[in-house]
Amino acid sequence: HIHANEDAIQCLAHNVSYLRKELNISKNKMAEILGIGVKTLTKIEQGILPPRLSVKVLFKIRQYFGIPVSVLVGRKINAQTKTVSEG
Repeated sequence: HIHANEDAIQCLAHNVSYLRKELNISKNKMAEILGIGVKTLTKIEQGILPPRLSVKVLFKIRQYFGIPVSVLVGRKINAQTKTVSEG
């Protein structure tokens, strides 16, 4: 199970949603890639981590997007510059 602080959860929510949209991937396809349901993906993108969410999902996100977990939960990826920014 994943236990994270609110900032990390909000970064993850922002980054998953942003990256999925940047790559023009539907929620259905992204959920399939991650091995989770669409409802679970929607919750993650809203900043709600389901209680039984496996840490494996984080690693699948990392593997698919090629972005370290420390970045996914530590910094928001900036839409304008397409770079990683603090906060």
